[in-house]
Amino acid sequence: MRVSASIQFYSVYRRWYYEGKKRVPRDLKLTPDVLLHWIVGDGGHVGGDLAIATQCFSEEENEFLASLIEQARGNRLQCLQLHSKSKRVYELRIKKVHASKFYEYLMMSRSETLTVAMDVFPWKFDAKFRKKDLMKSLRFD
Repeated sequence: MRVSASIQFYSVYRRWYYEGKKRVPRDLKLTPDVLLHWIVGDGGHVGGDLAIATQCFSEEENEFLASLIEQARGNRLQCLQLHSKSKRVYELRIKKVHASKFYEYLMMSRSETLTVAMDVFPWKFDAKFRKKDLMKSLRFD
């Protein structure tokens, strides 16, 4: 289903897309539940750091998102420029030494949602788990 094709999601589409390009709404609130869903859907560990996929956003939008997270929980985030052949892309990373503070903030989300997420997607919350190895052990390889 395309979001823009569903009348129920049209207001969400209009909020996130301007002239067909995805943008961060300036009134965005990054609650523990919102961040939990974002990590589960588009986050993971990279070299021990927790990376949040924000490659489709500009450097300015990444800095804005980083400031929202920092305001919410005092985490230090890096807006890293990633290598790309065609354009500059960015992603947010929480250094390993600061990740526990970020996870404390996620604990403020609805506990049943967090419990299910941690059970189903352990590699999103603990760098010692690797998705590939876990899938293999469950015979999903």
